[in-house]
Amino acid sequence: MMPASAPLLLWRLGKAYRWYSRETRGELVWRLSGGRVRLRNMANYVDHGGWLRENDSWKRYFTDMLLSEGSLSREYIDQAYVGYLMREHEAARINASYRLMRVITVELFLRRFLA
Repeated sequence: MMPASAPLLLWRLGKAYRWYSRETRGELVWRLSGGRVRLRNMANYVDHGGWLRENDSWKRYFTDMLLSEGSLSREYIDQAYVGYLMREHEAARINASYRLMRVITVELFLRRFLA
């Protein structure tokens, strides 16, 4: 890993190298398979939906932060809707992970700067 004090040029070269190596690998697999196999870019993938459905500590954290009486976002965001999103997401009827992430971001902002 390059130190943060490295010149910007080196960072750009490293980023270009990583992108090129990923793209080249995907293109090589695509050509060798005769167009039957395509590698998806999963380098930056995070399974927020899985975290919120399967991990009990994350579920508790979100419930405590967003639906408790001490929630500061109550004034700005409809708590019934947030509860609906959490129930439907946990039941796997919808994927509300990104909507819930936005709500938790608002809540954390309010707790950090307005509390």
